[in-house]
Amino acid sequence: MSLVEGPPSGAEPTGSADAVTPRLHELTRMLEDIAAGRMPLDGLSEVQRQRLINAAGDVFCPDVSDRRLKNRARAKRDRAAKVERDAHVVAGTGIRVTRRKAIFTTPNYDPPRIALNGPDGAGGLGQPGPIGGEGSGLD
Repeated sequence: MSLVEGPPSGAEPTGSADAVTPRLHELTRMLEDIAAGRMPLDGLSEVQRQRLINAAGDVFCPDVSDRRLKNRARAKRDRAAKVERDAHVVAGTGIRVTRRKAIFTTPNYDPPRIALNGPDGAGGLGQPGPIGGEGSGLD
């Protein structure tokens, strides 16, 4: 099979995907050989060589502006993925984890005083009485 034989440019490939796959593998090997310099293009006419180079470029990306848009979109996705990875790593650091936890409130410095005597003045220890009330000792 020659590199430039086949349907003219713009024609749809014929056959099923199973029939095209071996041809694509062979074409890939040939293009790799050309790129490595093992298969010179000197045997092709200028028109055939130009068709080959244009076809390879069209496979790479058919439109220059489309390629630029795709490159920008890929770069944007890559940056967003990096920011997401960094945010995930930072979210696991000590201060971030601590900030997500429930807030601990400290006890009052001066707790309110409670009366140890009952309202009747009977001296019931452990039984808090009214604060500032009669018999509380806060008079």
